[in-house]
Amino acid sequence: MWHSLRPVTDYTIALKEQKVELTQTGRQRVRERVGECRGPLPPDRPVHLLVEQAIRANKLFQNERQYLIRDGEVVIVDEFTGRVLPDRNWQLGFHQAVLAKEGLAVTDETRTLATVTYQRYFRLYEKLCGMTGTARDARREFRRVYDLKVTPIPTNRKLRRIEMADLMFRSQSAKVEGVVERVRELHRQGRPVLVGTRSVDKSEALSRMLTKIGISHAVLNAKRHAEEAEIVAKAGQRGQVTICTNMAGRGTDIELGEGVDAMGGLHVIGTERHDARRIDRQLGGRAARQGDPGSYQFMLAVDDELLHRRYRKTMTWLRRLTRRRGRRPLRGPWMRWFLAFAQRRIEHDHVDGRVALMDRDKWLDEVQELMGMSPAAKLKDDKD
Repeated sequence: MWHSLRPVTDYTIALKEQKVELTQTGRQRVRERVGECRGPLPPDRPVHLLVEQAIRANKLFQNERQYLIRDGEVVIVDEFTGRVLPDRNWQLGFHQAVLAKEGLAVTDETRTLATVTYQRYFRLYEKLCGMTGTARDARREFRRVYDLKVTPIPTNRKLRRIEMADLMFRSQSAKVEGVVERVRELHRQGRPVLVGTRSVDKSEALSRMLTKIGISHAVLNAKRHAEEAEIVAKAGQRGQVTICTNMAGRGTDIELGEGVDAMGGLHVIGTERHDARRIDRQLGGRAARQGDPGSYQFMLAVDDELLHRRYRKTMTWLRRLTRRRGRRPLRGPWMRWFLAFAQRRIEHDHVDGRVALMDRDKWLDEVQELMGMSPAAKLKDDKD
């Protein structure tokens, strides 16, 4: 049914929120065509919501980005970690919409019996603490949600990591060519390179290009998670080229091979800025560990997802600048400031969403406490 609906006229797509909504015209067309649906419809869900889920699955979600197909099933890929979530399904019929899109057997929709937010779950502990290399970026949220302070701890050894200026290319194809050329240059020198991509399909596409020009390399993504520690441990060896997604071997030490120290250590290339700055820092932090030398650089494109979802008008202005420079990429401190500003705006939206969930939890606690049903009240009764 959704194939016959017209963009803008019948439905709108909000890239920022990754949502689809039918217009009044679209809802009327759906009501008129309900009889064309194959099979029974869920009795507890309006048809227009199912159609919105179908459009969202086909227009906004792609195989090897938000999910993988494994053994005839759709497996969700975590956007922030790059790891698969084999025991999770999307709710409200969306998982079934993705199955139908991929031509797989549509399973029954799972029913949620109980839910708990991360904020609510962690606050159940009497004591809460943790350690991470990127907590400083989220220090305000830690204070606001958990009433926790973030205390910086100096590195064990002097940091020798070099942060190189970002490069902005006029298109995705120009960016990929620039990345391949940079990898080729470093590979000739014998220096190890780690290339970070945002999704599985982009890591596979880059792998095919490197294979075409004869550069041997290793690929680490959600399809090859079993060899994660082994692949990352070898990433610092002389002449080694590694392509990875966000999962890039957390907790695995990258030791430099013989002679690599004198070359400048491991060089990390980021092919796209992420929604959260801390993920970019995690990628750059793969280089120059434990006092070793190293460097990292982001090579971007005007039509990267970060700008496409948030600043589509600004993309037009950036395209004009990149066209004037021909094949030469844009560079400069202003560009890093602009991208950081875009990331802060998206991070702010994410924080607002999590705080809204926390406020909803507090409201539910107050309502349940009035009715004698709150977890705290139940725990007190059990102790008594």
